[in-house]
Amino acid sequence: MLKTVTENDSKFPAKANAPGADRKVMKIAPRVCLLGVSFDNYNLGVGALADGAIRSILKCDQNTQISVLDYGYEPLEHWIDFCDGRVRIQFVNIRFSKKFYLRNNIAYLLLLAFLLKYFLPAALRKSIVKRNPVLSHLEGVDVFGSIAGGDSFSDIYGLNRLIYVSLPQILVLLMGKKLVLFPQTIGPFRGRFANWIAKYILSRADRVYSRDYRGITEVQRLLGNRHDEKVKFCYDVGFLAKPHPPSWGRLRDVTTVPDACVIGLNVSGLLYSGGYNRNNMFGLKVSYSELMRQIIRQFMARPDISLLLVPHVWRGTGPGDHLESDDQACRRIYNSLDKEYQERILLVTNRCNSNEIKHIIGTCNFFVGSRMHACIAALSQNIPTVAISYSDKFAGVMEALGLSEIVADLRTMDSHEILGIVIRSFDRRAELRQKLERTMPRVKEETSDLLKEIVSPSPSYSI
Repeated sequence: MLKTVTENDSKFPAKANAPGADRKVMKIAPRVCLLGVSFDNYNLGVGALADGAIRSILKCDQNTQISVLDYGYEPLEHWIDFCDGRVRIQFVNIRFSKKFYLRNNIAYLLLLAFLLKYFLPAALRKSIVKRNPVLSHLEGVDVFGSIAGGDSFSDIYGLNRLIYVSLPQILVLLMGKKLVLFPQTIGPFRGRFANWIAKYILSRADRVYSRDYRGITEVQRLLGNRHDEKVKFCYDVGFLAKPHPPSWGRLRDVTTVPDACVIGLNVSGLLYSGGYNRNNMFGLKVSYSELMRQIIRQFMARPDISLLLVPHVWRGTGPGDHLESDDQACRRIYNSLDKEYQERILLVTNRCNSNEIKHIIGTCNFFVGSRMHACIAALSQNIPTVAISYSDKFAGVMEALGLSEIVADLRTMDSHEILGIVIRSFDRRAELRQKLERTMPRVKEETSDLLKEIVSPSPSYSI
């Protein structure tokens, strides 16, 4: 909570006849910096996390100054609509580059912070920090909130990804700043070095929030019980992301069938391509591409159903980005279908941001998704959903919602079992919707209250 310093505080005793005894107290808005989120990421789940986190912060205090420390070539700014106004979000860019001499190179910044903490005299700190624009910005921040893309604080995607998201957190800790891990999937950490990185960050963080109860168990495994008081559960902030109609215009009707039930299907490019190594990286028990076709055939057998193929990761510009591209996978699925099916199927081809794709998902009556935040976008709008899972994060998040029955695990179930979950959930979609209508208001309220006990103000001054 914001604490104001008044003349009645014991630290500053009042003087009966002191001049200016009736001075007003000025509150300085808290300053929060987010790590591990972005609005221009090709994975729209990252944008949903950014939008939801910012809204949870602003709900606590609309005057909060929010910035984002993000890997990028140039600094930029982003504007977000909130309470009939617009809020500026400053992006401070750091580089992950072989050019060590760059002032915003993360390796150079870590070296500077390490020297300041352990070797250089305190008298030099102010001068050195002031001359570096990144360190100067970080020095003025009250709270750092790390989200690590929602599920990248783990070595499930490889050690390089874990290092990439951990370095900014280590930088913040070396500077002696307050670090809070926002709700995310924590772990698993399988390698020895991955475990060391996790222990270093988790043991020094001020608060740790897991979006599932399994993450709390993982933290306890790493740290024991001595840090239990700072480890808590909170729902994913993506539930708070705001839907917005696409900037490119209205989504045309999926079908000419009157009163058709629209099924949204999110196809994961990562799973379609076999993972980053293209060799069933996640140990799936089924052929993912064939499973998607089987789901479509099941629904297309019903004449009153239309289908909407929804990508949640767009193709990036990197050399391996095509492996993750949902839009490419959706197009391949679409092109492989019989023409009679194509007449009842719409493929979203226009690039969207996270708010726009959430709006599109909101037009569906039922949803099947392989991307976590595509599913969250549907559930947060009370749309009955089946999550096609490839990692423990799906089961953990859905268990916390009391919706374990909607998770179909590709690693442990065969096609027959998965199709059974999809069809049974569709048949009881009215019941699922009622359950979501009862659950979602509480989920959003608890999530939006996340920062009330975290965000501390800068000292207040009398004027």
